[in-house]
Amino acid sequence: FPDDPIEYGLNLHPAKRVVGVAMSGLAPFLPRISLTLPALIDTGLVLLLIAGEAKRALIERVLAETGYDPPVARLIRQTAAPVRIFWTP
Repeated sequence: FPDDPIEYGLNLHPAKRVVGVAMSGLAPFLPRISLTLPALIDTGLVLLLIAGEAKRALIERVLAETGYDPPVARLIRQTAAPVRIFWTP
């Protein structure tokens, strides 16, 4: 796993298109793999499904505040592929 899998995954020129995450930040706290930002952008259309009020508030803040920069902001703000956001309670 890279030292900082989040920064590696957000790098626009990573050596690989997937990144290993030794422990996710949310339960069940298991190792996982994630696609890098370039791999997601290369799909041509990004479909982002979010669930719950907390995630909705985070996305709304990303859209409203350009200085707010959690990892998902880089995906939403990139201009190479359209992003469609779907929300479920």
